[in-house]
Amino acid sequence: MNKTEDFIDFVFHLLDENKASNIVVLNVRELCSFSDYFLLATAQSPLHLKHLKELIEIESKQRYVLHHVEGNEESGWILIDFFDIIIHLFLKEKRDFYSLEYLWGDAKRTKIS
Repeated sequence: MNKTEDFIDFVFHLLDENKASNIVVLNVRELCSFSDYFLLATAQSPLHLKHLKELIEIESKQRYVLHHVEGNEESGWILIDFFDIIIHLFLKEKRDFYSLEYLWGDAKRTKIS
């Protein structure tokens, strides 16, 4: 595993351990010029969404370079950009509305054990 894959694995398990649901990793390397992977997850509430964002920011400081964060818990969608990995945290209704899995339907899903 390389550094990027290690970080994806780390974030996947961090989200899973903190009750995020429907966690999906899309390999968009062949389809996208600005990132290699999208990691998508659903939060249970705005407070949970905020908690997941803060947890990723804190826990990733020593592991990977954070580029920027967009959105907030009130918007229902938070994007955390690590350059080659973009994490999308959603409330269920926003995830259903934007349907990134459908939009990036040609991307390969990466399985995390």
